[in-house]
Amino acid sequence: MKEEVKKKIILAIAFIAVIFEIALIFVLAQPTINFVGDYPDPVEVPGYNNITTNVTNATAVYVEIYYPNGTALGNFSMNKIGGAYIYGSYYWYYNRSYSYPDPLGTYTYYIKARNWTGWTIMGPYTITVQDTTPPTSSIQHVSYWQNSAVLLTITATDNYAVANVSLFYRYSTDNATWSSWKFYAKDTNSTDGWSFSFNFPDGEGYYELYSIANDTAGNTETKTTADEIIAYDATPPTTSYTITPPSPDGKNGWYVSVVNITLTSSDGLSGVASIKYRIDGGLWKEYTSPFTINEDGEHLVEYYAIDNAGNAEDIRNFTVKVDTSKPEAYLQRPLSGYLYLFDRQIWRLASGNTVIIGRIIVRVVAYDLHSGIENVSFYVDGKLQNIDIVSPYEWVWRGDIGWKYLQAVAYNKAGLKQETMVLPVFIFSL
Repeated sequence: MKEEVKKKIILAIAFIAVIFEIALIFVLAQPTINFVGDYPDPVEVPGYNNITTNVTNATAVYVEIYYPNGTALGNFSMNKIGGAYIYGSYYWYYNRSYSYPDPLGTYTYYIKARNWTGWTIMGPYTITVQDTTPPTSSIQHVSYWQNSAVLLTITATDNYAVANVSLFYRYSTDNATWSSWKFYAKDTNSTDGWSFSFNFPDGEGYYELYSIANDTAGNTETKTTADEIIAYDATPPTTSYTITPPSPDGKNGWYVSVVNITLTSSDGLSGVASIKYRIDGGLWKEYTSPFTINEDGEHLVEYYAIDNAGNAEDIRNFTVKVDTSKPEAYLQRPLSGYLYLFDRQIWRLASGNTVIIGRIIVRVVAYDLHSGIENVSFYVDGKLQNIDIVSPYEWVWRGDIGWKYLQAVAYNKAGLKQETMVLPVFIFSL
């Protein structure tokens, strides 16, 4: 019995000694770094990396990271995970995200663990930060038809950073058969945005365009189809006019009937957007169908067309002369019912007859507000006696005896005429 108790005591003492020895090891020993790892590696930007280590007997653990060029990124405290893993060992971790402007390349790091006895350092370890994803770009939409150089703005994005953007185009004269793709220009300055002044190098026609972006890691965008389709038309449309009747139906270029005007415009590329016209400097109107000029007078018609690219034709004009009104005309001398003696008006006769003794200057008042008076013709008994083309319109009547019928006819320059009343006259002139 005593022997058995003695054995138990010895075993207890031995157990206590072992425990004490183990405790002493933990108390007196420096930290031991059992494991170091990181994930994911390589890191695709933008992305994170988690550094994990298992350390025994440490009161604090740090990770010291260096940039690819060897300068220090920083010394960062690691976080302990939960309770002890085994015999005083713990897992520690540190997470960090990498994105622009963090440099690409191989980062170096060290694990540093400490307790009251000192430090344990292990490393170097490496992390690769990379960008293997090509950038993307697109041309912001602009109006289809253009008539001058157009500013194209490119939107470009990348996981890291865009280095440059290039513009490519192809050309067609008929919007069906296309040339091969051609390089236009490269923009390497992002401070003012990615943009190009595209001046349509192959002239008027149709253009398809796309952009290609390159990033600072050397990745190149791949593209074979157009981002944007535009067309270039720098030539104004051409407009012609037609007048109905096709030729003046009066004299001296005057129309003596209502005139109809038809405007016809054509454009070789973008097509006609609208036709404008105005009459006698009035308001501009949009032409939709033939219009009529029915007011007497000489009219200035102005017109031009605009195509779908915004090209405006130079203002053209033509003149239309319309006179549908007869002139005005009446006998001023002699007056009905008066006695005239040697060209002098004497008095009104009670008989109401008009009597002329000796010669008389026959005078007609004639006027026309539009085309003007062409001439005044004087008739006696229906026979032409004289034609006067200058106002005052006069004729010296002499050498007649007896009852006569006096009449005058005024013609305007459009060819219309007005007859005066027929005046019965008794004349005695040798």
